[in-house]
Amino acid sequence: MEDTSNHSLSESIKKELKLEIISQKEDNEEKNENNKFETLEYKILIMGTRHTGKTSFCLRCALNEFDLEIEPSKESKCYLKKISLFDEEIKVYLIDAFSLKKNTIYLELLKDTKGVIVMYDITKQETFQIAEKLVNEISLNFGTNFPIVLVGNKNDLNFLREIDFEEATEKANSLNCSFREINCVDENSVHDTFKYLISKIYFNNLDDKEKEEIIKNLQEE
Repeated sequence: MEDTSNHSLSESIKKELKLEIISQKEDNEEKNENNKFETLEYKILIMGTRHTGKTSFCLRCALNEFDLEIEPSKESKCYLKKISLFDEEIKVYLIDAFSLKKNTIYLELLKDTKGVIVMYDITKQETFQIAEKLVNEISLNFGTNFPIVLVGNKNDLNFLREIDFEEATEKANSLNCSFREINCVDENSVHDTFKYLISKIYFNNLDDKEKEEIIKNLQEE
């Protein structure tokens, strides 16, 4: 299993990317020396063009907040979310990736990244086309087994829909990535999508024996 205890991802994000890490108050407090430290740290990118809901997704994940009046981000931001998975505590750093060009990936943001969410707005066809280009570019750089989730946001605005669910599902299959539809008003759809990606990353870093043991335990529950 992956062990990042000798490498502080948070320090890398602060020093190399020069990003402040936004988190809940309790996550900012120093731990008592007797407490168990997290051994796993994941960095994931939330990508897509402007006005697709990337910032709302990050706020919902990290702080469980939602604001209809939120302004689009004008720079990349980092949010910290802690998650328990299979008796492991994992620190997840969500990078709300801002890009000046619609289909440009910043290589410095991709360093140490374990998975990516590529987001589009189901009411805007252009954002779906840009998302397809992003998925293709990521796959070319990292390979087809790299965890990518194509996420259609704002399905609460179904009456304005321009991209059918079936169309998006077929596109994700052709791109060899996972697919989810959400809206950030619904916290469950956001958290389920987030946990799905983290689970994929977690399993990617297990050997066959560890995978078999987890599957066996799940079947016995």
